[in-house]
Amino acid sequence: TWPAQVVFIATFMTVFAVVIAIAKDLPDVEGDRKYEVQTFASNLGVDKAAKLVVFVLMCNYGLGITVGLFAEGVNRVLMVGSHLALAGWL
Repeated sequence: TWPAQVVFIATFMTVFAVVIAIAKDLPDVEGDRKYEVQTFASNLGVDKAAKLVVFVLMCNYGLGITVGLFAEGVNRVLMVGSHLALAGWL
């Protein structure tokens, strides 16, 4: 089995990569629609896709906070504090 830290980092970064992939398409929606390029953002709409990105990112930061509060062997202040700060900045 993998250590809990590896599972957390892999999960957090995978979700973060999905968020980046969706968010990077937001400025291109008009061009995507014009040329009939099917993207998540062009199908869902900019407003809904942006809200989804924020929601998923907040859930990801919530995961970091939860891990910081309950996992063994982590720097609680760093995990909780940094994820709270990033969620607040969002």
